[in-house]
Amino acid sequence: MARIKDHIFPLALLAPLIGLIGLSFGYMLLRSFLDQRMFRLGGWVGLSNYCEVLSSTHFWSSMRFGLTWALETVVLQTVVGLALAILLNETFRGRGAARALIFLPYLLMVPVTTILFLILFSSTFGVVSVYLRELGSNIFWYDKTHAPILLTIAAGWQYAPFSMLILLAGLQSIPADLYEAAKIDGAGSWGRFVHVTLPGIRDAIFVAVVLRVILMFNKFDLPWLMTAGGPMRATENVAVYAYKEAFESFNLGTASAAGTIMLITVGILVFVHFKVYARIAGSHEL
Repeated sequence: MARIKDHIFPLALLAPLIGLIGLSFGYMLLRSFLDQRMFRLGGWVGLSNYCEVLSSTHFWSSMRFGLTWALETVVLQTVVGLALAILLNETFRGRGAARALIFLPYLLMVPVTTILFLILFSSTFGVVSVYLRELGSNIFWYDKTHAPILLTIAAGWQYAPFSMLILLAGLQSIPADLYEAAKIDGAGSWGRFVHVTLPGIRDAIFVAVVLRVILMFNKFDLPWLMTAGGPMRATENVAVYAYKEAFESFNLGTASAAGTIMLITVGILVFVHFKVYARIAGSHEL
């Protein structure tokens, strides 16, 4: 009974958010079973919208890109965030200013990031493109081959500071005595990192990865503003696909079905991640 009472207050605080998410998901789920076009509400069609989405090659290409892009960006953000966290965990003059400066990209609005990368990588006047042309390399960053790479770089640049913040908090929770004991045992820098740092921030890495997987797979604003899913749908994830179904094809039923599948996929990814983490944590405890 005491444990139940301990959970009442947090659940009461979360109740409005849970209710809003539940209503939104319920409305989308209901609409996915209707033949609903823009400005016209049709009747019940059952699983027809899901069959149409699942038989679409564009949907599967968007699913494939979304999963690949989420994996690449999460790995990039975690690795870069960990490197920055280790650097900023050291004591040096101006550390506070360095932390604020490195965290700045995460505070920028996505349209600002889009304009910044257009200034840097535009094929006509982009600073990076002009410099590469002078070196004899003419790369069009917004073509089918390079647009996914550019989108990954942009996501890593803007969102790695978020992972850095979580991992830095994890690093600061590790007792200094553990590092001293490792030094006494003869462990070098790499040994201390493997046997002290990584186990000490295991939970922080788990939180950072889960949050970034959820956010990056559902990401809409960055892919849409930078490339609009192009060229030739090369950077179209499921969120962009659903948006095009709703506001370009005016088919709200298939858009809702695609959104429902996207949320189910996120739930599966998070569930698998929890299972893998529980197995790793259990093996370490043994």
